[in-house]
Amino acid sequence: MRVLQVISKSEHGGAQSQVEFLTAGLVESGNEVAVASSTEGPVLVDARRRGAEVHVISGLASSSPLQIARAIRSIRSLIRLERPDIVHCHSSHAGLVTRLAAASLRTPCVFTAHGLPFKRGVPAARRTVAWLAELLLARLPATVVCINEYERSLARRWLRIPARRLRVIPTSVPDRPLLPAPRRREDTPV
Repeated sequence: MRVLQVISKSEHGGAQSQVEFLTAGLVESGNEVAVASSTEGPVLVDARRRGAEVHVISGLASSSPLQIARAIRSIRSLIRLERPDIVHCHSSHAGLVTRLAAASLRTPCVFTAHGLPFKRGVPAARRTVAWLAELLLARLPATVVCINEYERSLARRWLRIPARRLRVIPTSVPDRPLLPAPRRREDTPV
């Protein structure tokens, strides 16, 4: 199976860790994997090391309408080039761009929200724009993966996504041994 994963930023973080773990598992299972992000960074370095194709697509993390339009065109071109059986996009910016591109080419798409961008704690103007964008995107045929039941309930209530298109898959990370904290001077902020 050919899988294209798209994430906004190639940095250290929870969503990025999931992309790394999924890439590792998919490659080890014999799948052909490509990973795209807005910048070179740890996710693309890890993907390349595992034998996945990597692509840098500018605009995946941008809020500029012009950059978003360019990123949609770039992702459409990448989907045509890679011919994935499925596209899996992660996080809000990459999710917006990739879901639009995949839908326009009728390519199956999975979107992992990693936290919906319109919940409490987000500034009101940004929350409203994010909600409106997600409300429009919710009409696309993508399957939406929520990282917990709370996110799923938000998607059902505020986006009216049919239950058949929602999945809850908790984000997990492999156990790592605890390392002793480095010695610090007592006056060093932690």
